[in-house]
Amino acid sequence: MKPPVLLDAGADTLSVHWRAEKGAALYEAQLEDTSSSPGEWTLLSSTLQSTRLRKKNLVPGRTYRFRVRAIDSLGESGRLSEASEAFTTLSEGTNRIQESPQMVRSEAEALTVQWKAVDACEAYELQMALWVEGEALAWTTVAAAVKAPIAKKKGLAARTRYVFRVRHVFSGGDDQQQEWAFSPPSDPLSPADLPARLQQLLPASLVNAKGETIAASSLAGKVAAIYASAHWCGPCRQYTPQLAQLYAAARQATLPVEVVFVSLDRSEPDFSSYLATMPWPAVPYSDPARQAIASALSVNSVPRLMVFSPTGAVLSENAVGVGLPQLKLWCGGNSAQKPAAAAAVAGGSCCRRGGGCC
Repeated sequence: MKPPVLLDAGADTLSVHWRAEKGAALYEAQLEDTSSSPGEWTLLSSTLQSTRLRKKNLVPGRTYRFRVRAIDSLGESGRLSEASEAFTTLSEGTNRIQESPQMVRSEAEALTVQWKAVDACEAYELQMALWVEGEALAWTTVAAAVKAPIAKKKGLAARTRYVFRVRHVFSGGDDQQQEWAFSPPSDPLSPADLPARLQQLLPASLVNAKGETIAASSLAGKVAAIYASAHWCGPCRQYTPQLAQLYAAARQATLPVEVVFVSLDRSEPDFSSYLATMPWPAVPYSDPARQAIASALSVNSVPRLMVFSPTGAVLSENAVGVGLPQLKLWCGGNSAQKPAAAAAVAGGSCCRRGGGCC
């Protein structure tokens, strides 16, 4: 086994991690106090089910080493790993934010984290590292002086895990800065992926009214609404401005929401003129996915607004008329409450997919 690596050091704690061993049912961990008892190893536990260990009640400013070994399902112990590097607890009186950063939002190629505010704090330094096989690689500063205890990191890779840590920074110089250590690292976090159901439904590229191409993957981490509608449908033309107002209110409230127009128009010029009234993207008219989506979602009448959670669960089969309060509930992860009855579309009707009133 490879030796444990350091996750975090506190004044009286050390947290370590090691790579999982194939066939291991349990792990044994041992500790050496290299400051006072070099060469003497103390058994910490032989029934560890995790590849992480947080050792408490250590002495501030003292150095320790760890070693581990795997135990299989028959109780047979493997060879002990080599001793870890020497890890030192923080000196007594060292200040730091005690709680690790927490994820607020996971989006496509982005993560938002927040942490506990420090009274009279001038700014915070935020660092990030790749998390690979249980180890934080190459801590780098992503924001040297964040004023608020929250930050959004963009440009992250899909299906990649990251960890974050933070500390209070001062304008008074290095001597004062050295009094503050970094917080414990966050749990490994990943940017959101578009759920499988929406990956199957949507084409890779969408288009907006300006003719710009938008990646469907940008919907990852958001509440997504598929809006089936058509310019030839009177109730649709009357509802679309209402939906645009709701969309604008959601943007103003910074809700993670996106709408995708799926057209049932009879010609591409009709599609283009109708899309020009919409602030959200659409499935391109010429893309075969347009008709396939309408069939897959059993769109028999329009307007139809089918809402999906960030995980791909259906939140509403038809949310036409639903307002901002319900949208906030969905964005907050509350799908237990059924949406209020849909308000009547101006005109009081809908249109069948093939034409004619409902």
